[in-house]
This record gives sequence, C-alpha cells and structure tokens, in this order.
Amino acid sequence: MAVLYADWLAAAAPPPGEVLVAGRANGCRAAIVDTFDKSRGNLMDWFTLHELASVVAGIRAGGMLVVLAGSLSVDTIPEALSVEPDWIGVRGAACSGGRCGPLDPIRVRQLTRLMESTSMIESLRIP
Repeated sequence: MAVLYADWLAAAAPPPGEVLVAGRANGCRAAIVDTFDKSRGNLMDWFTLHELASVVAGIRAGGMLVVLAGSLSVDTIPEALSVEPDWIGVRGAACSGGRCGPLDPIRVRQLTRLMESTSMIESLRIP
C-alpha cells in the first residue's frame, strides 16, 4: 500500500505525486491518504475538497484503491465520502480517549449509522 501524507513535509516524506509514481511502479493495489502529525488537524484541514478529489483521481488513474484517513470524525467523514473513496480509516473516531484508547461500541454504532446514512456500505467495492 502506498502512503501519501497530507503533511508530507512534517513527515519528511516524499511529495504525494512521487509516492503515487512509486506506488504504481511497485504494484501497490491501494493508496492511503493520511496525516502524519495528528495534532496539526484532520485530513480535511489539509486539502480543499477539489484538491482531495484530484488526489483521489490520481490514485484511481494509477489503478489503485483509495483509502482516506487522518483523524476523520463523524463531522468530517461525510465530506471525505463525497470524493468516493473505497475505504475510510476511523481509528480515532472509533476509540474512547483518542486513537490509542479502547474501541468504543457506542462510537462504532454511531459510525455504522453514519455510513449507512450515506450509502457507503451499499456502495463498497470489494476487490
């Protein structure tokens, strides 16, 4: 899996475009767009919707599945879903007390309802 950091400078990582080229060259089946430094905001703080859609299009053009993560929450997931990723990463949103806390059944139910209400579950593409 190729990992593109929205805050790639803070991560001392290559720019997203370079990661996509390397991912394609190495046969990656998916690319995750994430944040490195969780204290600097969520994925939607780093990209406009248009920019994120462009990143998603670049990933798809390379024949890879798209995973969006990066401190997404119940409030930001609907916007992230609008660019039609294949998967959404929700570790922090599903845990109590932060991303390293225990899985919270109430939060998981809330996320499940959110996904159902946005038809994400019905439209999942399984490779």
